Amino acid sequence: MRSGRATMLSAALLLIGCSSVGDERAASVPAVNATNVQTYAKSVLNSLQPPSFAEGREFCGYIFVDESGSLAHTVARGTVDFCDYNAAPATTVASYHTHGNFAEGYDSEIPSVDDLSGSVEIGFDDYLGTPGGRFWINGANGVSRLICGQGCLKSDPNYRPDLLLPVDNQYTLGDLRNL
Repeated sequence: MRSGRATMLSAALLLIGCSSVGDERAASVPAVNATNVQTYAKSVLNSLQPPSFAEGREFCGYIFVDESGSLAHTVARGTVDFCDYNAAPATTVASYHTHGNFAEGYDSEIPSVDDLSGSVEIGFDDYLGTPGGRFWINGANGVSRLICGQGCLKSDPNYRPDLLLPVDNQYTLGDLRNL
């Protein structure tokens, strides 16, 4: 639900380990192992799931390479269905966000159209944690893929899977628009 991120950063296309002519930001991003980024994202999301459930809001941020060459992250508090990522560090390699707590009427177990289109527009992957503990990657390639299912991450104690539609293992933008 984060269209603000895409609008704010549409000029900052960052590719992991690659650079494009004239793009100082992309040139400054060191090569990082995608598996390490995914593991780091899972850890960050697990730490933010409980406050996300308790406060009924999204949390979001960027994963970046710090001055020592280690992965680090920013954190921002959002609302029930939106999170403003603020400015991305120059060495951003991915973003992440939670989907808040379980609430009837919200299809929070799958990525939204805005989640996936934002990743495509800014050019790097976004990791997502859901109230049911699902762990997703919204790919810059236009495909959201389930990394691991229900209970993979910390889950909202009020989560009710019986109230939800079935969840597929991946979605394209077209799939999400047609739901």
